[in-house]
Amino acid sequence: MKLFDYLLPALLFIFTQNAFPQPKFFQNLNIWSGVSASKTETSDNVKIKYDTGIRLNTSLLDLTASTGNTDFQNCRYGTQVHLNTKCFPFNTEIFAGTLKYSAARSRLKSPLPQSLSPLKSALLLPQGTSPALPGFTGSPADFSAAVTIKPGVKTKYFPEVQAAVIPEKELFFNINKTFLLPHTGSLETGFTGGIFKHGQKTTSQWYFKKLPYKYDFYSAGELLFNFTAPVWRSSAACAFYENPFGGIRSSLRLTNSLLLENFTLNTVIFLADADLISAGGLMPHTEFQLKINPQYKVYLKHCWFNSGIVVEKTFPEMKKLSYFSLSETNLKCAIICYLKKISTGFYFTPGQSYRLTAGIPISRIKNSFSFQYKTAGSRQKFSISHSLKSPLPFISSSGFSADFEKSDGDKTKFSSYIQFAFSSKRIKYSGKLSLTLNL
Repeated sequence: MKLFDYLLPALLFIFTQNAFPQPKFFQNLNIWSGVSASKTETSDNVKIKYDTGIRLNTSLLDLTASTGNTDFQNCRYGTQVHLNTKCFPFNTEIFAGTLKYSAARSRLKSPLPQSLSPLKSALLLPQGTSPALPGFTGSPADFSAAVTIKPGVKTKYFPEVQAAVIPEKELFFNINKTFLLPHTGSLETGFTGGIFKHGQKTTSQWYFKKLPYKYDFYSAGELLFNFTAPVWRSSAACAFYENPFGGIRSSLRLTNSLLLENFTLNTVIFLADADLISAGGLMPHTEFQLKINPQYKVYLKHCWFNSGIVVEKTFPEMKKLSYFSLSETNLKCAIICYLKKISTGFYFTPGQSYRLTAGIPISRIKNSFSFQYKTAGSRQKFSISHSLKSPLPFISSSGFSADFEKSDGDKTKFSSYIQFAFSSKRIKYSGKLSLTLNL
């Protein structure tokens, strides 16, 4: 046999070992199941609900599938394929299934900023559409497919690209790029755009002054800038929406965070056209919203405090800005004290809700307590809850809660749960049992 007959197979073997990834194919397998039982005082029957699912992770792809109450026609499923730069010039991930999306797509569908926590960390709006495999619980989404292409070391000057399609409902994409600024930080720019199908066919629950509009595809887009510096974070998101009644409507969201040693100041400003209809067919009914969140930390010898307050004011119409009154603003306050491993917190909205929390570890067991009182007119609600995280080999956490509501008719609700988990080298099983009683 000639030397060439040995040389060619050897060269092919060396090439495949260096050009293609060689990790172990099987990485881990997660199996999850949950069972919940609920009973009301007016019914003799116990309602049982369960969910079960698996997730397989390999070096090339991830697979997940889950369902509940034998409803296999509406199960949650998905696959994610990984293609790294050892084989391709870009890190590429391909998704398919009942996927979840967030970030820019969520803002286009629901433009109004979410409620702000008094102790919220620095604000920075996330880029992209963040496609992800579904979880083991929750309502299943529509089937969709997505792709994410990220630059590698040799292609670092290219932008990151994401695209997704929900058949007959949505088609959207995102392109973003981060630029490093000398001695200051970074600037991240991105654009998300697409077409979204929505409409209003009836007037039974329609409070918009104009007539219902055709169920059809409408375009929408968002331009986002994120600026990061040592003591400053800032985001500016400008969104544009095709209006079903003609023309373009827009919204603007500005978030800023000033980060000093012991002091943090977060601000959120939201502006929108009066008749804006989002990519999800929603109307914000808000033309201007302002949130101010100062926070301050105090460090003592054996403990430290973290305190914050949120001042929020919403104006359905810009012309009402001149009638601004501090007494009409929404306030949320919080203060937390940390003493070694013990933490206590007090969260309250004056005249509406008051919540006291405590975290007390015992040996390696973490105990968390919460007491809350809410009032709204003649309705009063008192809640108490406790959760426990233990280092036991099978039981990971457990907890219970009790709600007592006093209104037109007194209501009582008891809930309890236990979570357990055990695993071998690469196989993990976890589950949850819960019970709810409505009296």
